[in-house]
Amino acid sequence: MITIRYPVLSVFILSLIGAGFLGFSSSLTFKHDKLLHFATFFILTTEFFFIFRMRSIRQVTYLTFSVCTLCGGIGSEFLQHVVNKKRVFDPKDILFNLVGSILGLVLSVVYQSYHRGMQHIATEDIELQ
Repeated sequence: MITIRYPVLSVFILSLIGAGFLGFSSSLTFKHDKLLHFATFFILTTEFFFIFRMRSIRQVTYLTFSVCTLCGGIGSEFLQHVVNKKRVFDPKDILFNLVGSILGLVLSVVYQSYHRGMQHIATEDIELQ
């Protein structure tokens, strides 16, 4: 069963709007562009992972990897070049998108696994008493 955490979804949508503004605007230039790519995809991937509450962490992981890492991390760079011709295509941007997204996903999975393990231990302690 899948449930959606609507507060996390709301934050994700706001972050996505901000990322879209930064990514598709031609008037903005940043000194540390690669760091911005890394941080944006780290944050978006982490938020996306926690939108869904599923029994299987594996399903959420595959969904997040497909949507954020592959479609978002790679597809956004091609879309950015199509939408705004003034933007120069840079393969290093894709690399930083992927690294940020994968790191966000790995940390989310580790946190979720730890959290579920702690809940399981707490449930066992309650049952033993």
